[in-house]
This record gives sequence, structure tokens and C-alpha cells, in this order.
Amino acid sequence: MKKQVKFLLKKAKIFTIFVITLTMLFQISCNKYEITIHGIIDTIENCSLPYIVNFYPDAEYEGSDVEFIWDFGDGESTHERTPVHLYEKTGNYHVTLTIKNEDTQESKSIMLDLSDESIPIISSWDFEVFGNEIFWAPSRFKFLNKSQHATYIFWDFGNGDLTSTNNPEYEFTEPGDYIVSMSAVCNGDTATDSEVFSILPPPDEIYINNVTVSLPNSFLGSNIFCAVWYDGHMEEESGLAHSVSSFPITFDIDEDLFWFDGTYDYSNLEFEIWTSMDNQHPAKIFSVEARDLQSDYYPNLLSFDDGYGFLLDAEIDYKN
Repeated sequence: MKKQVKFLLKKAKIFTIFVITLTMLFQISCNKYEITIHGIIDTIENCSLPYIVNFYPDAEYEGSDVEFIWDFGDGESTHERTPVHLYEKTGNYHVTLTIKNEDTQESKSIMLDLSDESIPIISSWDFEVFGNEIFWAPSRFKFLNKSQHATYIFWDFGNGDLTSTNNPEYEFTEPGDYIVSMSAVCNGDTATDSEVFSILPPPDEIYINNVTVSLPNSFLGSNIFCAVWYDGHMEEESGLAHSVSSFPITFDIDEDLFWFDGTYDYSNLEFEIWTSMDNQHPAKIFSVEARDLQSDYYPNLLSFDDGYGFLLDAEIDYKN
């Protein structure tokens, strides 16, 4: 009987060791860092020799010791993650990317066709607008070159002004329709992309929608309202917020400035914050000159912060 018990205990011990070993092997297998290469992204900067090609790995990989190996198919290689390579001759190149980590490696290849016929010029561009997205005069834009394979580009802003700057900024000061075009050039071939920009006259009305204010906590519990002035004239007072318990608070103003006549000069647009803690003087006055609204390209949000806990945001619109 004792021998049988010892045999069973020994057998159970062996089985336990076997289970622990399998568990460790399973954990090691689960912790293995995997690599997946979906593809190779290449962008060719120009359409003639020497070809400048940017390579990017479209891949997923893990691990602390990841190695990239690029074989460009012309006898050159690199370990950079996103290399730029110069090809001195036309032809077909077998490009291979290999990614390694401490556990495994994966490779992916593409065939790169570099010839005048295989690389067309593509003229493409976009823009960003400064300030208001309604194109009141003056309107300022940043133009973004997205052309491909060009060795030279130039912009025509439709009014006689030209530039070869890659991503120029330009301001239209007068109302009108302007045909903006970007031409991409390579080897005497040109591709052009154009768009019409309609610049409107300066808006002659300013409309105050609402005003949001924050004050130091010492003003909690007081009554608060906001008054809007233009050129020294009262325009509108908000309703009264009673016994304010938290900040910020928002007041609906809904005022088309009566005293604004469409002239963007030194006249001040003012926002006065009044509280029941002082009925003789406003707790804070924020102001901006009308000419600054125009030079900032008619912003829809005015934000003020004096650095001492007084903040004000005013939402405004412009009309003609």
C-alpha cells in the first residue's frame, strides 16, 4: 500500500512539472513580438533623373530592438526607418524591406518602375484661410503644394502676382474673383490646377451673439451682468445673473452694433463686466479696436485673459 501511494505521489509530481513547463512555454509563445508588413509606400519627388524617392514602411511591429533593412535594388541599402534614396539611372528596381526584432523578422518587396513614361506630373494643391472662412476683403491664405514629380512649380494669383515659393502665403486686399492656379513643371511638361476665389467686400455689420465670462472666486455669490459698448456708445446690456455659484457663465447678447458704420478704424468695441460688489465701476473692461478685427481677418471668437482670473469670450458674426 505504501509503495502504491509513493508511486501515485511521484506520478502527480511529474504531471505537475509537465503542466508548469507547458504553461511557461505557452507564456513565452504569447509574449513573442510579432511583425506584420502590409506594404511599402513610395513617393517620387521628380519626373527626371536623378530620381528622388521617399520610402515609408506600412507595418505593425513590436519590441524594443527593432531593425529596418532596406535593399533599394541598385546595390545600395540602409537601416533608416523612412529613407530617401537617389536613383541615378532609369529602370525597374526590386525594393525589399526587412524588419527584425528579438523574436522574428518579416520581409516585403515591390517593383519600382522609374522612367519618363511611368512618372506623370500631377498638379495638386490645397489652402488654409486665416481668420473667418467667409472670404471678406482682406482675406489671407496659406497655399499648400501637393504636386507630385515636379522639379519646379509656380503660382499665379489671378491678379498679375506670381511666385515660385513652395507653400506661399498671400493676401487679397480687394474684392473680386481671382483664378488661382499652380503649375507643376518637369522636363518641359506642365500640369496646371486652378480654382476661383471670390473675395467679398468688407462686412459693414458686426453682430454680437453671446459673451462668456470667468471671474476670480472672490466674485462667487455676487450678481453679474455684461454691457457692450462701441465708440463710446452703449449698445446692449445682458440679463442679470443672480448669486453666481460657479464660473464660467454665458450671457446672450444678440446685438447688431448700432453705432458701427462699416468703418474699421480706431473705435473700440468694449465689453464691461459689472458685479454687485461695486455698483460704481465695472469689475473689468476688455476692448479691441475695429481695425484690429479687420487685420485679424474678422475672427468669430474674441478671447481675452488678463492673467489674474478675468476671462471673456465673445462670439461675433459679420454681415453685409
